[in-house]
Amino acid sequence: MDAPVEPEAVDAEGVLGVPSDPQTLGWWAEGPLPGSDEGTAIIAGHIEYQGEDGAFAELDSMDVGDRVTVVDDGRRDDFEVAVLRTWDKSSLAEQDAFAADVPGRVALVSCTGDIDPETGVYEDNVVVYAVPA
Repeated sequence: MDAPVEPEAVDAEGVLGVPSDPQTLGWWAEGPLPGSDEGTAIIAGHIEYQGEDGAFAELDSMDVGDRVTVVDDGRRDDFEVAVLRTWDKSSLAEQDAFAADVPGRVALVSCTGDIDPETGVYEDNVVVYAVPA
């Protein structure tokens, strides 16, 4: 994956925005930066969007030990995938998936699973956690 990242905010319902361009990723701008000593830096993107592969098309096939590199204004931070989890969207908050009181890490997040026929949105989230390499 190689994609630009733009800042995103959380809406009134607590949902992190994701760029409509499937080739662009969104970073939770109110959270820690990738490479911070503490907290979960969240980067969200699309696996698929309106029939087009997104920047995270291969996210759910990543393996423990895979490398993730984040480059920002000349700063380069290298991470290693530690774990991949899939949760029902409704239980994601209960999992403390984006904890602030943990050693610095990056969470790569996308929608996955079945699409709810009533809402038209994916029912699950895949989260890849990567720790400093």
